Amino acid sequence: MKWSSVAYLAPVLALTSGCLSKPALVPQVYSIDSPPERTASRLPDARVISLRDVEVAPQFDHKDLLYRTGDHRLESDPLAKFAAPPGAMLTDSIRAYLLNASFVRDVVSPGDDAPVDLLVEARATELSADFTAAGEAAALVTLDFVVSSPRGSAPGGSVFRKQYARRVRLSRRTAGALVDAWNLEVADIMHGFLSDLEAFLTTAPAVAQPRQ
Repeated sequence: MKWSSVAYLAPVLALTSGCLSKPALVPQVYSIDSPPERTASRLPDARVISLRDVEVAPQFDHKDLLYRTGDHRLESDPLAKFAAPPGAMLTDSIRAYLLNASFVRDVVSPGDDAPVDLLVEARATELSADFTAAGEAAALVTLDFVVSSPRGSAPGGSVFRKQYARRVRLSRRTAGALVDAWNLEVADIMHGFLSDLEAFLTTAPAVAQPRQ
């Protein structure tokens, strides 16, 4: 399911005396979006992947946007919210990116009857804005990925594990600019993850051969 942003007008964020001030505007709702569907042909040895729901670190696992305004201090924005829990939107987005990869034949959920070749888990350990500096603001996204072989198909536990962190400077201190940056960062992370995963499967094909 693709969540669409229902508003683009965002409250202007200003740092005054180290605090984040917000004008009294109506709440705005934003999304982390899935990529457009691709129709590229699949590789003959394309895998079936089981994707677990994305886990989000507890401090970021709610709909309010979060800003880092000082050391060890996070401030939520009651006037800027996600359209759905961030874990659900990230799960939909990651599934769509996987389905667009030529080496992926299908993406299923854990518990489905279809035999799978790989298990993919993702955890968002950072999803915030850094407003601690007086002059520079940045969007922060960190995703941890673990790829494992399904039980009984290959020995060993996890076969691929990597953290992807992105920090993009914001040209404007607005919720809309922040969410736009998050979407770009997720896209860049997924590009890197898919490239790394395909290279890993190519160099170590015995780890996770596609099921026949």
